[in-house]
Formats: sequence, C-alpha cells, structure tokens
Amino acid sequence: MERQELLIEVKKNNNTRVIQEKMAKTFSIRRLEIVSESPAVEDFRDRWPALFCEDGIKEEFRRITTLSLEQSFMYKLDHYTPKLITLMKAKGGVLGTALRPFLYRLSQNQSIEERRDTIIRSLIVYLGEKVEDLFEDCQEDCRSEARKHGHGAQGQNQYEFRLELLHPVKPEVKQRSTQRQVNLTVQKDQSLWWGRLTAQERRPVFLAPDFDRWLEESDAEMEIQEKERREKKAPRRENNFLSTFKTGFLLLYNLVQFLGFSWIFFNMILRVLLIGHDSLYDTFHSMGDVMFFCQILASVEVLNAAFGVVKAGVGPAFVQVVGRNFVLFVIFGSLEEMQNKPVVFFVFLLWSAIEIFRYPFYMLASLHIDWKPLSWLRYSVWIPLYPLGVLAEAVAVVQSIPIFDQTKLFSFPLPKAVGSSLSFSVFLRVYLILMCFGLYSNFKHLYKQRTKRFSAKKRKTH
Repeated sequence: MERQELLIEVKKNNNTRVIQEKMAKTFSIRRLEIVSESPAVEDFRDRWPALFCEDGIKEEFRRITTLSLEQSFMYKLDHYTPKLITLMKAKGGVLGTALRPFLYRLSQNQSIEERRDTIIRSLIVYLGEKVEDLFEDCQEDCRSEARKHGHGAQGQNQYEFRLELLHPVKPEVKQRSTQRQVNLTVQKDQSLWWGRLTAQERRPVFLAPDFDRWLEESDAEMEIQEKERREKKAPRRENNFLSTFKTGFLLLYNLVQFLGFSWIFFNMILRVLLIGHDSLYDTFHSMGDVMFFCQILASVEVLNAAFGVVKAGVGPAFVQVVGRNFVLFVIFGSLEEMQNKPVVFFVFLLWSAIEIFRYPFYMLASLHIDWKPLSWLRYSVWIPLYPLGVLAEAVAVVQSIPIFDQTKLFSFPLPKAVGSSLSFSVFLRVYLILMCFGLYSNFKHLYKQRTKRFSAKKRKTH
C-alpha cells in the first residue's frame, strides 16, 4: 500500500518531504526484496523510482550507514587527492597526454569545489571512462518543469514544459500563475556566476527572464561585495562594547606599568645624584616593593598574548616574564645576602630603562596613535639595554651560587647511597646556559619586529 502511494507521489512536484517520509517507512520492504529476491536493477527501478535520484540515494545511504554520502565521499576524495595526483603524473603516453590539462588545473590556485571537480573528472579519464557518463544522471538537478491546467493556444487543456538549466538548482521551486504567464523562482545549488540560463545556447521562445531582478556579472560582484561589507560592519557594531572595554583595559594596564617603572627609574637616578655611591647598596629595600608589583603585573602580558587580547607571541613574553621573575623572587627575594649587592641596582635600572619607552608606546598603540620619536625609541633602545640587562641578571646568578652552596637553600635531598643532597647551584649553572638561548631567541624576535616595523614604513614612503 505504501509503495503504491509512493509511486503516485513521485509523479507530483515539490513534495520531496512526503516522498522521503514514505521512503523511510518502506525501507524494510526494499531491504527484504533485495536480500530475498535479488531483483534486476531495471525491475527495482520501476518499483522504487524515488530511489534513483540524487536525494533518494543520499537518504538511503544515510538510512543504511547513518553517514552522509556526500560528506563521506568528499572527505575520502580530499584525503586521497595527493596520492591520485602522484599516480596520474607517473602516467605517460596517450593517457598521460589526456591527463595533462587536469594536472595543470590542479596546479593552479583553485577553490575546494573546483579542485574536487577537476580530480573527479581526471579520475574518470584515468579509468578509461567518458566524463559525460559520470554527470549524465546528475543533470536531473538542472531541470525545472511546470504543469498547469488552463486556457491557452490549444484551448482549455493541460500545459507543461521542461527546462534544462545550465547548472544544478535546489529542488524547491516556487510557482505563481497569472492570466498571462507562469512565474517560476528557483535557487542556485551553488553560488556561482552563470554565463546563460539554459543548457542550450538559444533560449526557448516562451522563456522570458525577470529583467527587474536581472544582474550582469559586474552588478552581481558589486552586490556580493556590498553584502560582505555589511556583514563585516555588523559584528563591529555588536562588538563595540567589547572593543571599547579592551582599549580601556590595555590603556589602563600600560599606564600603570609605565608609572611604576618610571617611579623606579627616576627615583634610582635621583638617589644616585643625592646620596651617591651608597645608594647602590640599598636599592632592593627602597625599590623592591614597587618592582615586585610591576613584575607580578607583567604576567598579564602572557595572558593577553595567549587569549588574543594583543597580537603578540606567547613564547617571547613568557621567556621574559619568567626570566625576570626568577631573578627577582628566587635570586634577590630569597637571599638576604644578595639584596645589598650593587648588581641589584643595575638589574633594576636596565629593566626600567627599557620599560619606560615600551609601555607608553603600547598606550598610544591601543589608541591607534603612532608617535614616530617614541616608536623609534621603543624599537631601538633595547639593542644595547636588553643584552646588558641579561648580562646583569647573569652576574646576579653567578654571585648567588656560592650563597646557595653555603646555605643549602632549595637543595634537593638524595638517597644516602648517592649522596646527601643535590645543590640548587647545579640548576643555576644549567640556567645560565639557558639564559644564552633565551637571549638569542628574544633578541632575534625583537630584531625581526624592528626590521618589519621600519621596512614597512619605508615601503609606504616610496
């Protein structure tokens, strides 16, 4: 009963949903026929015509495997495309000559759809088949037809027509009839430009396009560009609050850091001028709290890079923050003997000398302001100061090694059979080697930034 109703529904238009529902209900019947009777393809097609179309095949495949036929096929096709290209390149003779145009197209910058189309066509040629045979059945998707009962040239009668369109369209067709005409609205299956409407070069005499909606190729491109422009603008309006919050956050963060490091730098210079040489020995006690605050806050830079708040590499920011905090907290913070040494003054001075130019540059950058003198200082002062800062840190590490050996601080206990403990100074010696790699990595990164910055500006001026 269901199969008979299905045969009636297949002859109707625009009832894909009803056909698919009935095909789902009769799935067990078809399966039983195939397993028990093994019918010929032609007989099976007469009994189940809805199965022999693109939508029917896709849905039947999904019922059997619970997978999408098209997605599964395209995934495997993309996966094996490199191997197929290698296989085709190895062919010579007549077949190699026939495959050469396809290989040339595959070497061009094609879209994923064009690449898939080319590889399928070349595969058919490789297998010795005709390309026309592959796409013969698919042309059903390019057909649009209408059937109406009314008064026409042959009086009151049933009138119908069928169009072979240039490219596939979606199965849903909207029809609207008036006393003078039948209006058909179809939607392209893929968003691409059609050189003409029908597969045949000459348009049928009864067919008239809707010139109120007609677009030339240039008009269509302008319409697409305008649509893309509107779509790009819409998210910006929606994210206006987020953008404002991000700008305010970066502006406030960089301002606080600039004020903190400026206070350290100018206070140290002023103390040297007023107190003299003695000020070098109490730098940690007079500036340590503010430096602790600034360096803890500097950890935010790693998070900003990691979460995309700023366009910066996570690696260089992480290396710098971890390296400085290790010296500040472990070398200076945990050893009272190191806190009165002059090396603290030079480490703090070199750190702050770099940051008093870097953070105001970031402040203006968050407001999209480029002040050339500040930009030059931000990308230039680090050249002498950064290696000197690393050198000062290395001196601090070297001076702390005897203290760690003497105090056994952070030493790692070992089994008695091996020894009493592993001194933390062993790690510090390894750390000194790592500092060389860190210096090279960050110096290379900063130099690359500087080259990119100023070479880009030179290109703009020429």
